[in-house]
Amino acid sequence: MNDLMPKFGGLPAIPDMYASLTPRKRSNVTVDTGLFRGWFVERRVAREARISESEASIENSKASQIVAINTQLIGAATFGDQLDLARFRIKTEADMLNSDRIIRQAQARTEVSKSETAFFEAKMSKLDYLRRAKEAKEEGLDFEDEAGDNQ
Repeated sequence: MNDLMPKFGGLPAIPDMYASLTPRKRSNVTVDTGLFRGWFVERRVAREARISESEASIENSKASQIVAINTQLIGAATFGDQLDLARFRIKTEADMLNSDRIIRQAQARTEVSKSETAFFEAKMSKLDYLRRAKEAKEEGLDFEDEAGDNQ
């Protein structure tokens, strides 16, 4: 096993994982003729059939173990990449949320500035109205404001 360690990057567990997955050897059944021997042969063949079915289920189990081991090895080998990808996704989502927050703040500032502009325009209109009313009064003209008061 020590000679395999450099081959597998210094991971001694990898050869051990696959060591138990080698197939079993089956016995050979000879077929003899005769009444008693034929009966024993049929029993042996039936026994070998059951053994073969059991071995097939064992081999299926080993195949699923190989798939699981390979999945674990791939997961271990690509863990760093998966971790980097997860970090990148989290950072991207955080940046998107931050961008949405900045956009909403900018929209709120725009609305506030529009309302302030409208407020100052209304004040300027009122001052302009008062200035014209004062000029009209100084010239002796009769000028009424919107409230109905005479100035």
